Amino acid sequence: MSLEPLINVHKQRLIAGVAQSLVQGQHSAKRVQFPLDKRLYQRCSRLQAVGKDTLQRILQNSTPA
Repeated sequence: MSLEPLINVHKQRLIAGVAQSLVQGQHSAKRVQFPLDKRLYQRCSRLQAVGKDTLQRILQNSTPA
């Protein structure tokens, strides 16, 4: 007599429900239209990452006394 793994149907339905809700939320988010501020968009597109050494130096200098 071989025992096959049992399937927890309730758990699988909960997982499927969460996945469906996530997909519905993504579809809803795609339909939302936001006004675009071109000046702000250009400023954000020019942002550059700060290097690790620079970030550590800034954090060390900004610690409260």
